[in-house]
Amino acid sequence: SHSAWHRTRASSGPMFSGAKPGADADGPDAQISDLFGRLASACEDQSHKRALKVCEDLLKLTPGDFDASHAKVVALIELGRYADAVAFLEEGDAQLRVKLSFELAYALYRSNRLTDALAKLDEIGNGDGDDDDDD
Repeated sequence: SHSAWHRTRASSGPMFSGAKPGADADGPDAQISDLFGRLASACEDQSHKRALKVCEDLLKLTPGDFDASHAKVVALIELGRYADAVAFLEEGDAQLRVKLSFELAYALYRSNRLTDALAKLDEIGNGDGDDDDDD
């Protein structure tokens, strides 16, 4: 199923634009920029294994990068590796879990952790899993 890529990309426009601005031709920024370009290409091609590999390379260079983390979770879900997606999110920081609450709930559900998935959806529904401020 390729629906998660389409949902993600349709809801927020392109996940990332590829090259990050200000990259030096030879420095680590150029390598990161190249990897983001390769990630954008893998996403366009719906090549989830390739996207996952690029995400892992990116996260070695830029630990905690949201775009790379988000793409990794989506790739894991697309590959049917739901438990791995859950583990990655549970091991990550709390802010990532908040921003990717729906992905976490879906991966929990597909991992047959139904009680946890329902609890996550309840958090989202109550605003506990959402960082928007509705004053």
